[in-house]
Amino acid sequence: MFDGVIEALYKEMKLEEIDATESWRSDMEAFATRLRDVLRRHPRAVLIFATRPGPTDAYARGADNALSRLQETGDFNPRLALTMISCIRSLTVGLVTAELVQPVEPASDIDFEQIARFPALASAIAGGFDADEQFRLGLYALLEGVAAKPSAKTRNNPNETSSPQNESRSTNQPNSILQRSPTPAKS
Repeated sequence: MFDGVIEALYKEMKLEEIDATESWRSDMEAFATRLRDVLRRHPRAVLIFATRPGPTDAYARGADNALSRLQETGDFNPRLALTMISCIRSLTVGLVTAELVQPVEPASDIDFEQIARFPALASAIAGGFDADEQFRLGLYALLEGVAAKPSAKTRNNPNETSSPQNESRSTNQPNSILQRSPTPAKS
């Protein structure tokens, strides 16, 4: 039964239909956004998705397509490509889970007088929680970290180093992840 839920979620994601772009970062951004959108539409299935392995036909087709595209860039060996996809999946599923679960205590039970003793914390939480901002920043940080890694093309050993890859690292270009408009959650 749970495998059927996982298969249905992956089929809805249509990972094999994500258009390849000139940028692996844009492709990974599209994957993460599609994953997040589908999980937010099915909040009761998120914990099943988070705790079940993914090897279904729909998953395998999408993963094989993404891995092939990443390797074709010349910047990823198979292991690094799969590790990055796994990290993006984990980040996305974790943030969606945190967004959808109910807090143990309602916000009205928070002792704001106690928090006021910690001005940096009080200032940081004063604006509330923005799940879209957290997702965009987390994905941006993950992709920046991968982009800053030495090129995987010249290494098979993850402990070796070489020259940094610079794809999509120009500060002259706006970063689409941080400039995206929020995607509303659906129940």
